[in-house]
Amino acid sequence: MLRAMVQRARVLSWWALPLLAGCPEPAPDVAASTTGKTVVLVPGTSTSTSTNGTSEGEGSGDDETATASSSTAGESSGPHADASSGAPENPCEAPTPPCMPGEVESAVLACGHCGTQDASRTCTETCTWDHWIATSECVGQGCEPGRTMTMTLDCRCGDVMERVSTCSEACVFGEYVDANQCNFECCARVVYCNTAAASDPDVVAAHPGRGTWCEQTSSACSQAEVREGCLQRVERVCDALFEQFHIDYL
Repeated sequence: MLRAMVQRARVLSWWALPLLAGCPEPAPDVAASTTGKTVVLVPGTSTSTSTNGTSEGEGSGDDETATASSSTAGESSGPHADASSGAPENPCEAPTPPCMPGEVESAVLACGHCGTQDASRTCTETCTWDHWIATSECVGQGCEPGRTMTMTLDCRCGDVMERVSTCSEACVFGEYVDANQCNFECCARVVYCNTAAASDPDVVAAHPGRGTWCEQTSSACSQAEVREGCLQRVERVCDALFEQFHIDYL
């Protein structure tokens, strides 16, 4: 009887085995490596082997990194980007181009010696202004700054006096100024450099208080010319001008 119970238990265990197979924790999956080693696949990871010992996942990651770097480089170095300022190299691609191709601008420009002339410039195909080009003659010019004009006047005593006018920065000649003085010595003579020191006491007594004494020699000379001639002679023949300065006019 005992033998019959043991055999029945074996039969029940044999038939119950398929039902109890799913209860214990399953064993890890096992995969065969090409190198003959056994590789355990842990859930949540993906590992594969290659014939050169480098995983395909690692190679794929390098490709992705290279692709990302290439993409970033392409974005930062576009064909119309200025690496230093970010502004487009082509002015036509700027938000506000300096001008539009074919556009013409006109102006009145300074020219020559303070003159003016009409001019124009055209916008190029690269949206930049070309050089100004004159479209009219230069008009309204004055004199060249620094240039001088000289006029000559005959003096009373036979010499000449030069008068000079200079062109200003405004291209206009200024007033004439004397470049030298006329010689008027022919209009006067010196009677005494210092009358008070005259050798004749009668002269000193007759003309008390006179210092330098001159007299007019030609009625053709004006009083101003006589005075100037007297001063010129005093400067040449006397040591100094003494007061009271006296002139006898004709």
